[in-house]
Amino acid sequence: MATKSKIPDETPLKFSFSAHLLEDLGVNLYTSLAKALVEFVANAYDADSPHIRIKFDPSKITAQADVCRKQYELDLAGNGADGKPKKEIPPLEKRTLDPSVVIVLEDAGHGMTKAEIEEKFLVIGRRRRDEAGGEAVSKSGKRLVMGRKGLGKLAGFGIAHRVEVASRADGAGYTTVITLDYDDLIAASEGALSESSATVPTSIRTTDGLKAKGTRITLSRLVYQTLHSVDEPDIVAALARHFALINPKDFSIRVNSSAVEPKEKKYAYAWPEDEKRKHAQLVPESYNDAETGQTYNFQYRLRFTEEKKYLMAMERGVRVYAHSRLASFPSMLNVNSNAHGFRYSDYLDGIVVADFIDELPTDYIATDRSDLRWETPPLAGLREMLTTEMQKALGKFADKRMQESAEKV
Repeated sequence: MATKSKIPDETPLKFSFSAHLLEDLGVNLYTSLAKALVEFVANAYDADSPHIRIKFDPSKITAQADVCRKQYELDLAGNGADGKPKKEIPPLEKRTLDPSVVIVLEDAGHGMTKAEIEEKFLVIGRRRRDEAGGEAVSKSGKRLVMGRKGLGKLAGFGIAHRVEVASRADGAGYTTVITLDYDDLIAASEGALSESSATVPTSIRTTDGLKAKGTRITLSRLVYQTLHSVDEPDIVAALARHFALINPKDFSIRVNSSAVEPKEKKYAYAWPEDEKRKHAQLVPESYNDAETGQTYNFQYRLRFTEEKKYLMAMERGVRVYAHSRLASFPSMLNVNSNAHGFRYSDYLDGIVVADFIDELPTDYIATDRSDLRWETPPLAGLREMLTTEMQKALGKFADKRMQESAEKV
């Protein structure tokens, strides 16, 4: 049984960061609610939590966003109406909702002590894998970690100006609660040439904090411009795409009352052709990169949805996963639009599982995980191979459709 640690005092902690990093890699990068939530889900997974629960009231957020917009319109109409010189009105996209509107995320992971929050969480750009000798496994050793850059903690500032973090470490008899205020942090960074630091309000709770180990994130003063889509089904669908490879029995995600699980599609054809596998099952493959001389292993499958089950433009092509997390949005890569059967790309739903990408010394995954640095070795070889396979698959599927049409005639 774990021994409870000594309860620390409430000496304020320090948050260290480079000037304007909060804006460049927080506000400007995480421009939607779904994008920000993805980062918090990944953090919970890396903390070996069996689940994460996300709670918010879409109707309340929508109503308060409407209030925010109307107040902005009133401010514009009244500006200078009293005969006084017009003053600068804060733009609508940067305004925040009433602090009573919150988004709460809670997991049951390892949690953090006060010291760990200061030494790990409050250090931007901390690369935990470097500290672990390059190992990409969680504390329990049972999971391949998703985090790499140490920037996901800034996701909260993309959608909220106030981020409260409450965390209780396994075996600790207290919960550490810190409050990060975006406006205060930006003010502390003004005039700084390199690194800034700010005192973070800190409290220790022994009775009203978390009852067991884990971390709770409370987001408030939500930013108006990021709330264009708070529809619960859309949020669930976005999270399902990003974590489609995770077994819900190992790590469950829930948004309010909705369980996040990938929806099974029905497929009419799959490439490579393999009678032993179902359409959705992956095929192991490898390729040798001429420049690095290394052999890289991955799995993939190119599937085509049923007739008239068109995919949206953002869903067509191959999507790449690394360490159970989406690493690149669907793309047709270098497939020529004149290729035989290209018109059937509307049905192409390809999946690639390439864990090696997240285990290379160089980070090839974009910060927002929308794309890969395909032009660099060893990914250039993978791109070329996948492009060739997609062209083959399109041609084969086109021939299959033509044959089926001829048989009907």
